[in-house]
Amino acid sequence: MIADGLATAIINFILFGIVVAIRRSFSNEGLDSFLIHTDKRGMKLFLEGIILGMILIIVYSLLVIVLGLGEITLNAAEISYTLISFISNGIGFLAVALFEEALFRGYIFFKLARKVSPVSAMIISSVIFGGLHFMPYAGVQYIWIGLINAALIGVLLCVIVIKSGSLMLAIGYHLAWDLTQKLILSKANSAIKLSLEGNIFTGFGLIPEAGLIISVVLIFMAVYIFKRFRYIKKSKYKEMDKNM
Repeated sequence: MIADGLATAIINFILFGIVVAIRRSFSNEGLDSFLIHTDKRGMKLFLEGIILGMILIIVYSLLVIVLGLGEITLNAAEISYTLISFISNGIGFLAVALFEEALFRGYIFFKLARKVSPVSAMIISSVIFGGLHFMPYAGVQYIWIGLINAALIGVLLCVIVIKSGSLMLAIGYHLAWDLTQKLILSKANSAIKLSLEGNIFTGFGLIPEAGLIISVVLIFMAVYIFKRFRYIKKSKYKEMDKNM
C-alpha cells in the first residue's frame, strides 16, 4: 500500500506537469490559470474540501452500518502502519486530485465554457470525467451506477469551482474522498476498517460509487454546496475568465 501510494504520486505529478506544459505551449497560460493558489483563502478552501470529503465518506459508512450492510472494526495494533499509509497515500492522492481537478475543472471545463454555455460545459466535462472511470470500474457489478455517480461528482465540483472562483476546495475534497476510502475500505490491514456486503447499495470494494448509498451521499453534498454558496447571487465565472 505504501509503495503504491508513492508510485501513484510520481505518475500523477508527471501527468499534472504535462497538462501544465501543454497549456503553456498552446495557450501561453501559466499555473495560475488553473485557479490553484496557496494564499490564505486558498488554504482555507483546501481545508474545507478535506473536511467535506471526509465527512461525506463518514456519512456513507454510517448509512452502511445503520442499514446493516457492513460493520466497523478497530485494530489498535495497526495504528503505526495506518499512519505511514496515511502519509504515503495522502501524497499519492494529492497528486491524483491535483492532476484530475486541473485537467477536468481547471482546463477542460473552462475551455469548453468559452465555446458553449457554462452549463453545457459543466455537463460535457462531467460526462467525460465519469466516462473515464470506465476502466477503473470495469468488471464491477452495477458499473453504470458508478459512472453516473462519478459524473454527478464532476458536476458538483464544477459548481464549487464556479461559485468559489478557485480549484482549491475541489482539490481538498478529491484528496479526502479518495484517501478516506482507501484507508477504511482497502483489504490491507488498517486501524479502522469498514467491512461491507458488496451490492447495489454499498458498491464493491474500493468502489463505493457503484452503490446507491453514494447517490444519497451526493444529495447531502449538493445541499451543502447550495447552503455554502447561497449568498453568492452571481457565479464568478466571468470574473475568472478574464484572468484565464
